[in-house]
Amino acid sequence: AAETPLLLAFRVNGVLPDAIRNTILDGVLPTLRATPADEATEWAMYDVSFRIPAGFELMRRHLFSGDVALEFVRGRAETLLARQVYPGDLALGRLPPEAWLERYPFPQHRRIRRSSLRARPWRHPARAALSGIERRAWKRLPVPLGACSPRRACAVAAHDPALNRLLIAEHLTAGEPSGELCAAIIADMNAGVREGR
Repeated sequence: AAETPLLLAFRVNGVLPDAIRNTILDGVLPTLRATPADEATEWAMYDVSFRIPAGFELMRRHLFSGDVALEFVRGRAETLLARQVYPGDLALGRLPPEAWLERYPFPQHRRIRRSSLRARPWRHPARAALSGIERRAWKRLPVPLGACSPRRACAVAAHDPALNRLLIAEHLTAGEPSGELCAAIIADMNAGVREGR
């Protein structure tokens, strides 16, 4: 991969049927591409995709049919969650958007400080069909460590009616979390699916 100083090696099991081997060698491998570390990265599986800004590294993944979540880190004090739950109307029939934001898909040491919760209606500035809620809150370690390394979180949950998916993004940082970053993550989800790629 000349654009990134990276050499990739692939090994295909020799006992695979020829049809599957040909699909891998002729269909899958030619579509792979590497992304330089200083560029945004696209992550796609099934018909779900995410575009993550440069500098974030994949830390954890939650890949279930109907619930796909990826957690990224940048440095020691910043995380980014990108999640899709589908079908969206079924997900919202089971739980309201606020409850989906409460159900973080990975174990966390820090918990939301209830007194800090601020939620408000949210609509994407450029894609009016995307609407939901935005929640801001403090996340702290349990007592007696609550004052040690608190984090501020901005989370957005929006329903995409065109694809019938619940889209979730959360930015957690020691500084001021970015609502614009969450909006960009949400807007870029499934860009290839919407464009017919």
